[in-house]
This record gives sequence, structure tokens and C-alpha cells, in this order.
Amino acid sequence: KGNKGYAEVALDWNSRQSETRREKFMIFSSALQKKGIVYGGYNFSMYHYAMVTGGSGVVDNVWVLPFVGIDLDEKTFFDELSLEAGWLQTFQNDRSNVGKYVKPGGVHIETQIEKYKFGVIGTLFYGDCMMPYYERYGNGLYQGDSFYSATNGKYHRLEIYWKPLRRKDMDLKVSSVHHYDGRVWSWQQWASFTVNLNDDLFAKKK
Repeated sequence: KGNKGYAEVALDWNSRQSETRREKFMIFSSALQKKGIVYGGYNFSMYHYAMVTGGSGVVDNVWVLPFVGIDLDEKTFFDELSLEAGWLQTFQNDRSNVGKYVKPGGVHIETQIEKYKFGVIGTLFYGDCMMPYYERYGNGLYQGDSFYSATNGKYHRLEIYWKPLRRKDMDLKVSSVHHYDGRVWSWQQWASFTVNLNDDLFAKKK
């Protein structure tokens, strides 16, 4: 980690195999490098989704998103102003039921603008159905917005939010989130509280 970027990798073994539980673990990694207002990086995850003891079959679920963007926070009137574009690619193999990798992918674009604790995040995705086995495995295999299982090639997400509490180490955000998959529009509301466990929090006092 440095002033202009970072790289990280982690392993999460979240379920040990038994007669009633599947074996599940994830390897994930991300990196970002910034130069001026331009930045680039990637997000990667590999999810291993096995059967219970005595069962047969494993599903491999690999996602990778290389991206580039521009960050105009310090160049404009706004507290946040950015535009990011990347290619979301997956490699998925249901070994028992399909026996080969499928490779759905698509263009992923995200923009954010914020001022006076109010902001908007817009996400556009154009491409394939990114969750081809969602009906069979559901949230057990796939994490995140289930709208990426849309089969008509598009997904639009619009989040309008307010941060009544915004500090360096924590923030509270109240959001109105709108989803559109080309056929159906839906709406959800949520509140999130985030604590930033950064280096400053654990720094030794001299």
C-alpha cells in the first residue's frame, strides 16, 4: 500500500464440509494505481462451492473486473466526482450438471457525484447473464445484486443517498436504490453504517 495505490489478497473459508453443510471458500484480490486524475486496477474473486459429504459435484465461480477511471474530486466543486469503466468477465463451471466452463461477460460503467453530504451513484451493465446458475443455487453460489442474473443484456442501478454522519473514521448513509433490468423496475431503501479500520486507528502513539 502506498500514497498512489494498493494491492491486497485474502482467503475466506466460510464453511467446512459435513453431512449437512457444503464446503465453501473464496480467494479474492484487488489493486489500484493512481496517477494524477487517472487510475486503474482490478477486482478478482474465486469461489469454490462444493457439495456436502458424500455428495458429488463442485461449482467453480471466478469473477474478474479490470477497470480504468478518472477521479475529479480535487479538480471541481464537488466532494466526489468520478467515472469508471471496465469489463466484467466470469468463468463458471458446474462440474456435475454441465461439465465445462461458461464465460459470460459485459461492460461495467459506474459514476458518482456528491456534494453537501448528498450524492448519486449510477451503475450501467451491458452484457450476458452473469449468474447462469442462479435458479439452481441462488444466493448460496452468487453474492451481490441478483439483478446480474438478468437475461436480456442490461442492468441499470441508481442509488440516491444522504450521509447525515460523515467522518474520516466512520459514516452513516441512508439510500434510495432503484433497479431496472430492461423489463422490471424495483425500489429498495437501506441504511448503512461504516467504520474505517485504517492505519491511523491502529497506529502506535508516541
